Amino acid sequence: MAQVPNPIRPASTPAPKASVGESSSGVRQPVPGAPIPAPRTAPVAAPKAGAKPQSGDSERRRGQRVLLIVPVEITWETKDGLRVKEHGETEVVSQHGAMLKLGTKLLVGSQLEISRPALGKTVQARVVGTSNAGADGLARVAIELSSPSENFWGISFPPMG
Repeated sequence: MAQVPNPIRPASTPAPKASVGESSSGVRQPVPGAPIPAPRTAPVAAPKAGAKPQSGDSERRRGQRVLLIVPVEITWETKDGLRVKEHGETEVVSQHGAMLKLGTKLLVGSQLEISRPALGKTVQARVVGTSNAGADGLARVAIELSSPSENFWGISFPPMG
């Protein structure tokens, strides 16, 4: 079968050099001598003098959050005085609390007992926020531990900063 020449670039003409090439491992590498493109950034408005931090800003954080899935047992008391126990898991943890995935959407202000049966550890907490069930059918329940714990979640937290 005969090769058909490229009508756009004759076969004898070398291909133009690119500023980024691929190595044999498939990783994009800069081509020596090629200009380096400027990084793309989105413009960010500077905060106004004397402006208060927005809700959720890092200035409000008391500790680092860590993505960590930990099985937990949650126990609480209903308005009728019934003691309820449910198995759930964490999505995010900190020394001061966690985001839990539960089958039950609890009321903000509810007092809870959070247990890690595998370690025999239990702490007291309260619900500080909730959301409706996600695509997985589970509610997200934000909790605050009654007293910060360095070791309840079984990890060392990174320093703030």
